[in-house]
Amino acid sequence: MAHKPLLAATTIAFVLMLVLNAYHGANGDMRSAAYAHLNLLTPADAYFSIFGPIYLLLIVFLVREWLSPNTTIPGMRNLYLLFLLSCPFNMGYMQFMVAGYVHWAFACIFIMWLLLFAAYLIVEDSVRPVLFTTLLFSTNNEHEFASTSLADFLWIRMPFTVYWAWTCAAATIALNVSVEELGIHAMPIYIFWCGLWVLANIIILIGTGDAPFAFIALWALVGIAQGSLQRANRLVPANPNYVEHYAIYAMASAGSLIFTGLFLFLMLHKWWRGGAKFPWSAEGTQLPSKATIQTNDKLVA
Repeated sequence: MAHKPLLAATTIAFVLMLVLNAYHGANGDMRSAAYAHLNLLTPADAYFSIFGPIYLLLIVFLVREWLSPNTTIPGMRNLYLLFLLSCPFNMGYMQFMVAGYVHWAFACIFIMWLLLFAAYLIVEDSVRPVLFTTLLFSTNNEHEFASTSLADFLWIRMPFTVYWAWTCAAATIALNVSVEELGIHAMPIYIFWCGLWVLANIIILIGTGDAPFAFIALWALVGIAQGSLQRANRLVPANPNYVEHYAIYAMASAGSLIFTGLFLFLMLHKWWRGGAKFPWSAEGTQLPSKATIQTNDKLVA
């Protein structure tokens, strides 16, 4: 295998990252750091358990690459490299956060976000998704994916999709922690992030049809709503933060309902109206390509 040394380095970096995660998880360091630097977007504790399934998917990805390396996706070497580079910044984020250097922690997770965004672009362009709707403002129906395998979707595209999606939420929280550390506390900032989070994920949902990304987005919104509700219930109404926590709870809850409603509508529309037959979707008729439409127009003319 041509990329075996790079895969080995990536595996070692990921294992070290898991060990450090386990160490801080056992000591409760990251939880203590989160409580020491609370902001209005911090999710409820239970919602951080999403790291388990995410890391499990990444483990399956690496094991699969060792046993049966993918040869159909041309960007696999770049994917290994980006994954490898993201691991030290993940560890740096944890170390700086535990030590109280929140600005450096944000710098690390922001670079990690950029690296994983590049990794997501590779899998999004190369691996055909499982589409749940026929209403997509994208070219998925005409785009020639390097891989149309369902296994590649499950064990290559999905791991990096959910990893980057959760990093989006974590980086947003880290940014707000850094801003709060500078003494800047303003509700319009949180209103902006709640609105942008819903809008950005709706665009990704409609544009790519990535159901795993939609799930993580919804998980984060519900986690933020529950976290705000729990903190509000521990405060007396006279506390100025009481109103703020309830405001975030209301906004995140509304965003969750809107996002869930859109997702269910798109699925219902496909079941009700049918129409195009997209990859791994319900029975229907394949939409003609632009070339076919142009040819037919010429024949008619």
